[in-house]
Amino acid sequence: MMNITEEFIKQCSLTLGQFDSYSVNLLVKLFHHQDACTQLVVLSNNLKEKFENLLTIKKDHHEKYYDTPLTRIELATMIHFKEKYLSELIIDNDNNQLKSNIKFSIDNELSLAYCFLLAQIDDRLSQQKLNELKFLLKIRQPIDNLYDIYQNSGEKFPEFFSLLIQCQFFAQKLVLVDQTIRYFQLFIQRYEDFLITFEKHYKSLLYNENNNIQTDAILNQNDPHAVSLFMMKFLFSSREQIKSPISSLVEQVQKAPISPPQPPPPSSNVPEKGLCVIINIKAFTSSSDIHTPQRAGSDKDVDLIKVIFNKLKFTILECKFDFTKDHLDKALNYIDDQDAFGNFDCLVMFIMSHGLLHSFFTADSKEVIIRDIVKRYADSSST
Repeated sequence: MMNITEEFIKQCSLTLGQFDSYSVNLLVKLFHHQDACTQLVVLSNNLKEKFENLLTIKKDHHEKYYDTPLTRIELATMIHFKEKYLSELIIDNDNNQLKSNIKFSIDNELSLAYCFLLAQIDDRLSQQKLNELKFLLKIRQPIDNLYDIYQNSGEKFPEFFSLLIQCQFFAQKLVLVDQTIRYFQLFIQRYEDFLITFEKHYKSLLYNENNNIQTDAILNQNDPHAVSLFMMKFLFSSREQIKSPISSLVEQVQKAPISPPQPPPPSSNVPEKGLCVIINIKAFTSSSDIHTPQRAGSDKDVDLIKVIFNKLKFTILECKFDFTKDHLDKALNYIDDQDAFGNFDCLVMFIMSHGLLHSFFTADSKEVIIRDIVKRYADSSST
């Protein structure tokens, strides 16, 4: 049995946070076509098809795959499985045998998928929503997160998430979360069917009389770190810098002279060359999933921000219309241009919109995870 702890759920959350729309689009293409995965092909063509069909995929009008909470859960689950059981270090394709004796447990694999779901939902719940859910489920013990509610419910994962649907809390308060749980239940059925099929072929290799196991690697507990390591290798090897000028999307209000940055005077904490980006989304195209009314009065907030950062001598970039998800991606790629903005020593970004606890909505009602933006511009330098 897996040892599911609060720390384990936090690691699952961090793992899911490594995905962004770029990596999701590439990974969906990779995992939806497994012809190059000789380990799956050798075991069974039927198994390969089941693995490819695990993903719940939809494309936008640019033929890119949607980055949804469910897609991240599915990809994290599939990456973990592939790294653990389908590596060349595990299966010897030439001799049709195992190189390592890894303990296979359908229950553990399903539990890990549920852990990713729990972590994904918990990231979207404020303390107020947690307290409301606690009251609705008649839990008396103190709670800090969804993991605490799960522990105090006394239910197993399938029953716990069925309970969350039956109580109608998310259907009334957070429709996107409710839909994620419902679609996840369809995914977990496909995943269990795949695991049952895989177990039959795996056992046939495990008990092959010609099997010559080189390594005794009994793994009793799943580890989301395997997904994190895969993501690091994948992004390092495949991500290319995408630069797309969007002068029509972003207006540069104040342009500072381009010159090498000078150290600030000892008595000042103000950056020598600062960049302020203001993205204000006021009007939305509502969908059947979410209701996003117009944000009246936000222009006054923009004016106040500009006054402050003009006094601080920041260069200000301001969007002049309501950004869709595609506009936002292009704007962020534009800001990534080291030739244009590499000399700035400080970035302040304002994104004003409707949203949830850990996300916001673009004008076309697409959800964007705030952590993805923060991670993109996090300072990794040693100074």
